[in-house]
Amino acid sequence: LVGESGSGKTTVGRCLLRLEEPTTGEIAFDGVNLASLPLEMFRKYRSKMQIVFQDPLDSLNPRWTVDQVLAEPISLHSDMSSDQMAKRILDLLGLVGLEEDVLTALPRELSAGRQQRVSIARALASNPQFIVLDEPTSALTPETTAEIIRLLIDLSNELKIAYLFISHDLTTVKFICHRVIVMYLGQIVESGTKDQVFNTPRHPYAKALLS
Repeated sequence: LVGESGSGKTTVGRCLLRLEEPTTGEIAFDGVNLASLPLEMFRKYRSKMQIVFQDPLDSLNPRWTVDQVLAEPISLHSDMSSDQMAKRILDLLGLVGLEEDVLTALPRELSAGRQQRVSIARALASNPQFIVLDEPTSALTPETTAEIIRLLIDLSNELKIAYLFISHDLTTVKFICHRVIVMYLGQIVESGTKDQVFNTPRHPYAKALLS
């Protein structure tokens, strides 16, 4: 999902997870309109839909260690014993390429890249089918961005997870995405396969954005 700042990309992502309530329309997931569900019924879908935010430090509790950050979604969405939870946390660290020594660290003690790996591990903790990635590399250096993008691709292939990748970085979008949607002033103005949108854009805004 691409477009300039203020086009509505993040709002779409937040509405899909009902972090913001949509005023109209439908959110179809596994044949269910999530937008019409009472919040107590929507709760069971929380484990299937997660989000990774733009600023990893801002999205992690500054008073919690990594161990606490990862334990919270597991305790909310499963009935694991303490031993099972400890093993699950170590498995999550392995999935995102972190060592066991980060478990006792606070977010501020980690680099931005490692903070975002923790955020990704937190999103994976409930075994989701779908993750909103809200500009997950915009706060990272180019080298770290490349590492995180490769990690996201590997995780999608290994765990069969679908992403909504929100970004204004078209180079990254072209590398990671299969389909592209272009937003302008809150409206979708173009959508298609990656090759269609990048090679033969139709809408004047999409052409200007790509140029």
